[in-house]
Amino acid sequence: MRRSHLFTVLTIVTALCTGAAILRFFVAGGSLATSAIEGNERAAIEALDAVKTLETLWKEGDADGNGKLDWWTADWSGFRRVLAKNGKPVAMMSGSLAAADAAPLPPSAALAANLPRSPHLGYWFRAVKVEGAYGFEAHPAEPGKSGRRTFLVRDDGRVWAKEGAGEVAEWPSGGETGMLAAGWGHAK
Repeated sequence: MRRSHLFTVLTIVTALCTGAAILRFFVAGGSLATSAIEGNERAAIEALDAVKTLETLWKEGDADGNGKLDWWTADWSGFRRVLAKNGKPVAMMSGSLAAADAAPLPPSAALAANLPRSPHLGYWFRAVKVEGAYGFEAHPAEPGKSGRRTFLVRDDGRVWAKEGAGEVAEWPSGGETGMLAAGWGHAK
């Protein structure tokens, strides 16, 4: 009799806790789609955050072996595909992340073959033209489904975000004031 009563109490407590968690999830405006989108956006920000380190290693180590202390600015997948002095790809980035290049350069004497293209956790990445610096962007592969915001990063390491911006090929003008006026905000 006592075990039966304990089992009933535990069942009721479990049901109440589960119900409370579900209620909190929906009251907070949550959905599984929202959680996936937020996770994809976090992953895109983290990938762009890592670019500053990649670019520092690239420049200081002359990864492309061109004899110049310069950044890689041509495309996203070059961090994986550029051929080092030994003729092998530099492979500074994972294959799955490099395969998310929205605009990869064609293979050449300095670039290994293109990877099978595929978004990385719902986002495409690409190089962005910036005068005298490097810039990269991440935009949702399926806007509204895989992500809501487009992200930009450049040599200062600051990640910018804008909802519904889509693909960006050139860095917006006007410095920080121009970015803010155009609706861009800091991602962190």
